[in-house]
Parts: sequence; structure tokens; C-alpha cells
Amino acid sequence: ADHVKEANLKYNEMLRERLDAEEALRSQLEKDLEKAMSEANADAARRIKQATEEARDKVAAEMSEAKRKSDKERMEAEEEWKRRVNAMREEKEEWFTKAKGGERECSELAKQVASLEAELKKLQSEGASAAGKAASQHEQALQKVKEE
Repeated sequence: ADHVKEANLKYNEMLRERLDAEEALRSQLEKDLEKAMSEANADAARRIKQATEEARDKVAAEMSEAKRKSDKERMEAEEEWKRRVNAMREEKEEWFTKAKGGERECSELAKQVASLEAELKKLQSEGASAAGKAASQHEQALQKVKEE
């Protein structure tokens, strides 16, 4: 019976050591698993942060490029508009100058017409007077011829 007791004690001691070793191993595995999960989570968070920053930078670069392009197109359109406005302004000034010149020319021509009309009336008056005089002289000459 001592032999069985001693064998049972050894077996129980060996079982306890085995259970303690399994517990230590399980505990170590849990710690290793927790550490691995923590590292994996940290790595995933780092990757997510990096991907987010890269995406943000890419979007910012695209927005910056789009703004630059939009600003360039707006400036080009503005310059084209200014060019057209200036061309229209110059054309308007040319037409205004031509119109003023035309008005002056019309005014001068109107004065010339008035002067020529006055001269024509004077000449007509002189012509009528001369014609009357000539007719009178002609009558007198005819009268003299008849008397002779």
C-alpha cells in the first residue's frame, strides 16, 4: 500500500507539474496572442492612418490642380473679355470720330449749299434785271428802227 501511495503521490506531483506547465504555457500563449493582436492593431491603425493621409494628400493635390486649372481658365476668359471690350471700345471711338467728321462735313456742305443758293438768287436777280434791261433796250432799238 505504501508503494501505491508513493506512486499516487508521484503521479499527483507529476500531474500538478504538468498542469502548472500547461497553465504557464496557456498564460504565455494568451500574453503572446494579446501582444500579437496589439501589434497587429497598431500596425493596422498605422496603415489606415498612412492610407488616410495619402488619400487626403492625393485629394488635396487634385483639388489644388483643379483650382489652378480653374483659375487659369477664369483668367484666360477674363483676358479675352477685356480684349473684346477694348476692341469694341476702340471701334466705338472710331465710329464716333467718323460720325463727328461726317457731321462737320455735312455742316460745311450745308453752308456751301446755302452760299451757292444765295449766289444763285443773286445771279437770277441780276439775270432777270439784265434780261429786262436787254428787252427794254431791244424794244427801244426796235422803236428807233420803226421810226426811221
